[in-house]
Amino acid sequence: MRLLLVALVAAAASVAHAVDHVALAMRADEAGEFELAIQHFEAHAQESPDDPTAHNNLGVATMRYGIEMMMARRRLKGKQLFTKSAEHYRAAIALDRFNNMAADNLRGVLHALNSNFKVEPSEEDKAMLEDIGFPFDDYDPQQAVPEDDPTHTRIRKKLGVKDVDTEGAGEGGAPNRRFGAAKDHGSVSSDGAPVLPRKRMGVIADKYADEEEEDDGGGSGRGGRGGGGGRGGGGDDEGGEEGDEGDDADAEADAEFETPEQAELRRIRGIKNPYIRGVKLFEAGAVAEAVEFLCTQERLHVAPRPKELKAGKPAFKTVARAAATLKVCGVVIVDGVIPAAVVGPLAAKADAVIDQRLAGVDPGADGHATFEGTTAAKRGESRYEFANPLEAPFTDDAVVQNAFLGPVLRRTMGPRIEMDTFSTVVSLPGAPAQHWHADAGQLFPRAGLHLPAHGVVAFAALANVTRDMGPTEFVPGSHVQCGKDEKPSPVQYDDGSVLDLCKAVPGNRLLIAEAPRGSVVLFDFRIFHRGGPNTSDRRRALLYSTYLREWYTDRVNFHQQLSASFDALSPARRKLFSRLDHRNYVSGLQQRLAAAGGDLKESAYAFNAYSFEDTAPAAGAADTAQ
Repeated sequence: MRLLLVALVAAAASVAHAVDHVALAMRADEAGEFELAIQHFEAHAQESPDDPTAHNNLGVATMRYGIEMMMARRRLKGKQLFTKSAEHYRAAIALDRFNNMAADNLRGVLHALNSNFKVEPSEEDKAMLEDIGFPFDDYDPQQAVPEDDPTHTRIRKKLGVKDVDTEGAGEGGAPNRRFGAAKDHGSVSSDGAPVLPRKRMGVIADKYADEEEEDDGGGSGRGGRGGGGGRGGGGDDEGGEEGDEGDDADAEADAEFETPEQAELRRIRGIKNPYIRGVKLFEAGAVAEAVEFLCTQERLHVAPRPKELKAGKPAFKTVARAAATLKVCGVVIVDGVIPAAVVGPLAAKADAVIDQRLAGVDPGADGHATFEGTTAAKRGESRYEFANPLEAPFTDDAVVQNAFLGPVLRRTMGPRIEMDTFSTVVSLPGAPAQHWHADAGQLFPRAGLHLPAHGVVAFAALANVTRDMGPTEFVPGSHVQCGKDEKPSPVQYDDGSVLDLCKAVPGNRLLIAEAPRGSVVLFDFRIFHRGGPNTSDRRRALLYSTYLREWYTDRVNFHQQLSASFDALSPARRKLFSRLDHRNYVSGLQQRLAAAGGDLKESAYAFNAYSFEDTAPAAGAADTAQ
């Protein structure tokens, strides 16, 4: 918690003219002014509504105040604060479904409400916690901070509460220096002490963080998370020093010599849900193990249930699985999410466009050719890419605003996403395999730090893509940044091709994107991939879209955009396709840069050899699509 707040202080300090609400909140907390601290955290959350950390910090501050109220026997106030805290944690999880701290805190505060006030958690909350990996029932509702725990003693001393005769259900209440005389509100647990969220959830003040680390020792209310290997409440009746694995003598002996990192990995390996386990391993730095475990041909596919497809709305579990696979493997296939009623007309229209465009293409020529304001790009032998016309059925909601893909993209890249490329790629019969490539590189390759995706490509299968049609092949895990000063090692594949890969990429595993009609392949555009050889007598056509974070611009694939078609769109569609209108998009960039005192043509883009004029792209930029 201390590190989290320090990081927020550093971020807030970078804006000189802004009020540093985080710093003010921390000062108020140190002074015991909890309500003032919450006010400043609320202001910070309002300034950063899309930052899950801001909402989580607000939830922690509110929950801590609730704990103080409970220990002062102000039960009604404590209940109100716990309820409000749960709302803040839900807001944090809504922005980041894999926000482990918020999920763990939410579970704890829901148990506090249940144990102290008989408030049952909603089925929606329980299902969400189960999917994230913090099952509600795995938490022991009676696991309060024990009376003999040093942290409990510190809090009681901090509140000025003397020893209480717990057998008398609060009859021994003593004066409280901060809140006045302690009132007899009755027992709030079986032993007279309030049932509080566990201290491992970050509910104890950050100023106690160092002392907590000394107290942990693999237990003391942590459910064995650090040393015992149990998950979420797996401590024993003697104080939680051992987890579920503590029954095995050999495991106990091994655990005695484990580092905290090894203990955490051992705990993660015991998680049954493969998607949660894969993400946890990935986030713990065991990337190769995560990829090898999760990234199989079978798990490459995430299939929504029929009732989800019928309702046109994905279940949380479906979105979570797809996002987890995309994060760890760099690619996922979401099956059947474009309805047959849309795929049929879309495939027919795409075939007509392909026939029209191919009629004007010189098979022996490379590069780009222009057709009525759109562009055809040769992407290798017998491979072409065509910019789509901005008209139905290409602009159907099921295609460009798909209800199943949007949540996955937002979880992967945040809420501010723009479509950058909208085209059709086709592989003709007899097309050989492409060379291995990535559509984009790492943002800061020398830093040695893996960053979340800043671009995701979507392929929509307009027909069943079978193995003989040359589906796209992926190297799972190759989207991950190499470590600092790490030199990639050559890996040879069965066909004789060689790729220089980071040690995070396991062996020579490949994933083949065979996809049923109406399915969509999503992949991090940093991953190594290639179009396979088309040995069939059918052409393989895929609808191709690129989604980018709003601050990232890629001008490689198409430079002549669709201004004329763009003008005919409705205002709502213009917003969605803003990047596809080259004229207006570049004009907007020029205006924004001019307002900042810069010159677009002298900007950093010029150093990448990308032109913002309607000219051909930089050399070597052609062979990027599948």
